[in-house]
Amino acid sequence: MRSSEDNGSPEPPSPIQLVDSEFAKDSIPLNAMLNELRSEGTQADLDLPRIVMTGNQSSGKSSVVEAISGISVPRDSGTCTRCPIECRLAPAPDWSCQISIRWEFDEHNKRLNDVREVPFGTRITDKSDVESMLRRAQVAVLDQKTATDHFLTMDDESLKCLLHSKQVARFSRNVVCVALSGPGLANLSFIDLPGIIHNATDDVVEMVRDLIRSYLQGNSLILVVLTMSDDIDNQGAVRLAREADPTGSRTIGVLTKPDTLDPGSTAATTHWLDIIEGRRDNTPQGYYCVRQPNDKQRAQGITAPKAREVEVAFFESTKPWSTSSHRDRFGTSNLVKKMSELLTKMTRDSLPRMMNEVARQIKQCDRELHALPAPVTSDPLLFMMDLVSKFCFEVKERVRGSTTHTTLVQKNNAVYQELKLAIGRTAPAFIPFESSRPCDLSVFVVPDCTGDPRFLEDIKNHIESCVTRELPRHTPYAAKESLIRDFQETWEHSTMSCFEDVQENFKVTLSATMDSSFGRFGALKAVGSAIVMEHFSQCRKKAETMIHYHLYSEKTLLYTQNRHQLDTQREKYLTLYTDAQKTIFNSATPGFKPSPKGSALPPHGQAPAREAPGKTEKPAAQPSFTFFMPWVKDQHKEELELMADVRAYFDIAYERILDDVQRAVDLQFLYAFTDTLQNVMFEQLGLSSPDAQARCASYLAEDPGVAAKRQTILSRKKRFVTAEKTFKKFGRS
Repeated sequence: MRSSEDNGSPEPPSPIQLVDSEFAKDSIPLNAMLNELRSEGTQADLDLPRIVMTGNQSSGKSSVVEAISGISVPRDSGTCTRCPIECRLAPAPDWSCQISIRWEFDEHNKRLNDVREVPFGTRITDKSDVESMLRRAQVAVLDQKTATDHFLTMDDESLKCLLHSKQVARFSRNVVCVALSGPGLANLSFIDLPGIIHNATDDVVEMVRDLIRSYLQGNSLILVVLTMSDDIDNQGAVRLAREADPTGSRTIGVLTKPDTLDPGSTAATTHWLDIIEGRRDNTPQGYYCVRQPNDKQRAQGITAPKAREVEVAFFESTKPWSTSSHRDRFGTSNLVKKMSELLTKMTRDSLPRMMNEVARQIKQCDRELHALPAPVTSDPLLFMMDLVSKFCFEVKERVRGSTTHTTLVQKNNAVYQELKLAIGRTAPAFIPFESSRPCDLSVFVVPDCTGDPRFLEDIKNHIESCVTRELPRHTPYAAKESLIRDFQETWEHSTMSCFEDVQENFKVTLSATMDSSFGRFGALKAVGSAIVMEHFSQCRKKAETMIHYHLYSEKTLLYTQNRHQLDTQREKYLTLYTDAQKTIFNSATPGFKPSPKGSALPPHGQAPAREAPGKTEKPAAQPSFTFFMPWVKDQHKEELELMADVRAYFDIAYERILDDVQRAVDLQFLYAFTDTLQNVMFEQLGLSSPDAQARCASYLAEDPGVAAKRQTILSRKKRFVTAEKTFKKFGRS
């Protein structure tokens, strides 16, 4: 911030001269290295050693900057530093100044991938031109929407009006860089931060504090400029410095305006002397006291050499400073010497860490780039054809169930097993007893059977309800037909549920395969997904038609050519039912307990075993009591035969519908999908059209998110590679 005392335009002060010392000569390459690293934007990734100067408004910070750099800074009333100003000093035979702007952030305060340091105007050889150019550069930083060249020719009055208008930002994180070289300049760089303000809105005050905090963190040497006209604890810069550096190991206090203390105020002077000599607020780096020209001296046009003479004379003649035992803590030259020493030490100590970090970050960038999908550099059409072909092959491998892609087939097998159980549970629950007779139903009914038990009287009533014009002792065909259709009632629901589950499994497989094949190409994935799902829908409809055909066939044509198995199963169930009937006359056997050969029910959900032709099992020998009661043979014959006929036909239809449905799903849906997928995709993607090359180029355009990520990594790697070259160059110097 600019103080009221800083008004006027005297001759630029003479800089502090340390160039002739051996220490200064040794620090030259180190400082040059840091300046080069900053110009490339490396400070965004690497914690570079730096000196940062902070202070409250009217702390005298601008005068300290001028004393160290030897240039005049803007001192208009109400003007303050509204962006960081990086001063780079280097000794040279002739004086010159080059002002540049380092663009690190966009207009929305978002860090840029590519940091640019752009010269602002031409090299300056007249010190009197620096102040005006600094003002112009600062306005250019605050108004990013306007070309920077526009401000080079704007008149001073318009420039001042613009600086105070709402057209420009209040503050900016972008940096005005001032590269100064000339005789006697110290080999030193430092960053002058905006002063801490209080007379602004809360959001602006906090924005400035956040900017300052970002510079005070890490590998920074903090110069806190404090006016001796106010209590040290009242100055916000001290609080921010203590937050960033609680131990004070990186903080130097710079006390200004000692000439404003009332000579008679011994308590105040004693208080400040105790701080300078370490008896109060003692910190590792301590405090320095400087005295710069006041308003009156500036108005009288005091020269730079004279200003330094006045400063030295002041501390030598004014008590208690003149009698202090810490004379090396007074004067700007002592401050600059300390700054240079500490910065050089920090840089030397940080070099191994920074070089290792650069090497590590380059490897990390390479790993991140390797993890990204490589951009397409070959012929788009050939690449596209190969990509689609591989995708189709991957889908086919999963549908066929290769040794490395078993998931889909295994999931579908589980779905088919569920269908098998569901159909199996519809087996007719025929009980060869009257409902009034206690019996073990599990002998005749499959587990979890979905149908109600049908006892002998139920079957008898059912037959009678179907009689029309049949001859006596002839079972109506309608009785058998309706019982068959009863157990088929839920087959369509179970079958379509099975098909829906297979579709869901296949959708998951397709989605995962499209992600792995097309995921990095957003446009291709979007178009390809639409084509694939439309093809999916077409194949689904064809398979659904075939499934309904098989269901319709089962309901409409109650027929089989598999007479041998039908007869075998009929005989098996008839034997089961008649044997159970005969036990009611065996007083020694109150409950029926079939022999292993007497039970013909398959395990739950499994098809009955087929018997080879010519090997039909003979019924077990009939118990001897039938010889004495021959009339039992015809007891309930009609009902038992109908039960056996229907139960045997269920076994035939059960096996048949399971095979038909699975074949329809696999062949008409899954296999048909994969067999035609490549041709469909080639055609729908227009790979044989006249504009195929252009189409493929648009399909293969890299996803914007991936492209942005790659550019960010490449920009970061570029900065680290440049830093590595700079380190190597320094090592050779």
